[in-house]
Amino acid sequence: MKGDNDTQTRWLQSQMSGYSFRHDNPMIVDPVEVLGEAFLDVELNGDDATEVSRALHEMLLAQVPEARKQ
Repeated sequence: MKGDNDTQTRWLQSQMSGYSFRHDNPMIVDPVEVLGEAFLDVELNGDDATEVSRALHEMLLAQVPEARKQ
């Protein structure tokens, strides 16, 4: 349902900066920016990173197993 999608987007907006969304439509996530911001948030802030950043960071690391060895 559209209402659910809007609720999820607004929650994500509360977790991430405006850079994580398309400039022409702030209700659409920019995938490259949101992943980059999430990764940096966790690398710099560790356990203080947002919940969504920690989840996206974990997802990215799972895609690159050799990254865990460092």
